[in-house]
Amino acid sequence: MLRPIPLLAVAAALLAAAPANAALKTGVFKATLSGSQTTTWGYDDPDDPNDPCDGASKGDGSQMIRFATKGPLKVTAMKGLMTNKRTMVAPILKGTAEIEREGDYAVANTPYDENACGPAVADGGGGYVEDVVDCSKRTVNMTMQLVHNMVEPPVRAPRQAMWLTGELDPWLGFLNCPWWIGGGDGPDEYGLIESFEPFRDAKLYDKRRRSITIAGHRLVNHTAEHFTGQTRITWTLRLKRVA
Repeated sequence: MLRPIPLLAVAAALLAAAPANAALKTGVFKATLSGSQTTTWGYDDPDDPNDPCDGASKGDGSQMIRFATKGPLKVTAMKGLMTNKRTMVAPILKGTAEIEREGDYAVANTPYDENACGPAVADGGGGYVEDVVDCSKRTVNMTMQLVHNMVEPPVRAPRQAMWLTGELDPWLGFLNCPWWIGGGDGPDEYGLIESFEPFRDAKLYDKRRRSITIAGHRLVNHTAEHFTGQTRITWTLRLKRVA
């Protein structure tokens, strides 16, 4: 989910008041943002010979999200007392994302006593697994936010850093394609993991800098019983000053 940024709600008012508020620094840019996020996972749970209701199961899969803004977008960086001396970038960035997912999951056909263990289910013993029918590509809209020095970031990061968060706009998703079997808390399949790149925001207000490029990345490894997973995101933000 996108981290709430209450300050964005007052962005228009701050911009309107900028000429009368000399303490408010601003920088106006044409911005393009593009990147990709790849998640891979694997699950291998062998049969427990001491459990008559257990069955071996195995699966693996991946998902790639390629995202980009819909052409150059006009954004304003601003910093002052009314933004708690933190740089905010407004408005949020609208773009598109192509999501490509593949996955397999199967339960081994092991001996199974329904009288003792109950009816077989798709993710349990008994050899039953639902057919995979919904793995493919989808293209949907995406909403992204840029924040400098995120408040209370959930991961250790440099004090001076530009953060990217994003989520897919509402859509039906993959209705029946294996995802993150047995991995506990993993990445949100409907958005980007939070990522950042060290960056001093003074560059945004230096009028001599006509163009700025920020390249961010993050790698997160996930482990759980019988499970391994990894998510990697890379992105490039290009800013061309217009004011």
